[in-house]
Amino acid sequence: MCEKLPYYNPRIDKCLRDKIKEINRSKYFITQSSCCGHGKYPTTIVVKSGFGNFFEWYSLTPLGKRKRYFYKKDEEGYYYIPEVIEFFKILGSFLILISSKFLPGMMA
Repeated sequence: MCEKLPYYNPRIDKCLRDKIKEINRSKYFITQSSCCGHGKYPTTIVVKSGFGNFFEWYSLTPLGKRKRYFYKKDEEGYYYIPEVIEFFKILGSFLILISSKFLPGMMA
């Protein structure tokens, strides 16, 4: 996780540089944008597939065919992808449901 800069900075977060290079070496994907989340949001990397579809690398959340404006900025100036936040809310609810079914004594 990198330190959040107090201003808009289009550079790649230092902690993601190696991963971005690794993804871009592939002939099937090209990174479009990224953010490490700075401890507030999940790390996200927007990738364009060879078919022209955009998705978030870690969650595999599809982002449609738009070419920009993947990120929203919150009141504190942190960037996030709304679809990814929604994905993690759904995943969290699913995990709670599964845990309550298979580990009933563990849920209080």
